Amino acid sequence: MLRVLCVLSILCAAMAPAFAGPASDVATQGIYEGSFSSGAWKGQPVVVQVVATGKARFRAVFPFDASTPRVGVNSAADGDKFVFEGEVDLGPAMGGKFEVSAELVDNRLTGRFKGPGKDSQFRAEKVEKTPPTLGKKPPEGAVVLLDGTNLDGWERTPPKWRLLGDGAMEVCGSNLVTKQEFGDCEMHIEFRTPFMPDSGPGTQGRGNSGVYIQGRYEIQVLDSFGVDPEWNLCGGIYQVAKPIADACLPPTEWQTYDISFTAPRFDDTGKKVKNAEITVLHNGIPIHQNLVLPSLTAGGVSGEEAPTGPIMLQDHGNSVRYRNVWLVPK
Repeated sequence: MLRVLCVLSILCAAMAPAFAGPASDVATQGIYEGSFSSGAWKGQPVVVQVVATGKARFRAVFPFDASTPRVGVNSAADGDKFVFEGEVDLGPAMGGKFEVSAELVDNRLTGRFKGPGKDSQFRAEKVEKTPPTLGKKPPEGAVVLLDGTNLDGWERTPPKWRLLGDGAMEVCGSNLVTKQEFGDCEMHIEFRTPFMPDSGPGTQGRGNSGVYIQGRYEIQVLDSFGVDPEWNLCGGIYQVAKPIADACLPPTEWQTYDISFTAPRFDDTGKKVKNAEITVLHNGIPIHQNLVLPSLTAGGVSGEEAPTGPIMLQDHGNSVRYRNVWLVPK
């Protein structure tokens, strides 16, 4: 992957105001939940991901289930409301093609799916999702890597990452690597991606970073809200495995990874005799369970696997933030 480096800390500081984005757009994006009130789907739940696409425009994405293609329709502004219209194809099992129309006003979304012989209306309201381990305190015996007071546990030359005064630090200047190395461990980390709607959903320029266990195995950090999981999107093990569930929250909201890692094993000659394994919970939802890692991923601290290694946080030119980073060696 190509990286764009922030070469001056003042440049990173200049990026900060764009982190939040226009207040109205940030307030409108998010997860909307409700149900169908009429038609063939009456009483069935509905979930809508309203994704900001820039310049006060949004895309309403309907993730029905794993067997149904994720579909969405784009909005247009109409006074104090947003109007969504378009055709979607839900596949044969769900009835094929439908005309979707909806209006979004004051965080309430009302609309309908209309197809041959089918007409189902729905209503949904914005909900706030808080990861169950957000703010979790490190247990006894944990190695605290970031509590917001200092960066003493990290290599400081040449990175220019900075503490923000609210317990978080922001990506800038280079990858950040811990001084200490670890093997088997349980890890907790909280991250927040910036508001970058003009980059387009699912692109690699939308809040890109990564958490490298042992500095060798990357769990992708990205704003992938409203996009089908992939190995190169949020939660993916880069070039190895895509998440088994969609757990992404919108940009600017704090998210969590809770990671259980078992390091590879080597015999007395240095030959690897067992692959590394990893389990990852993203916002409390399992996205990788006892996943075998046959090899390291690209862009890490070394081209070879080893019994121990540092934690590395990747700089990819975007103002991603981290906080409350700790691990418990096993």
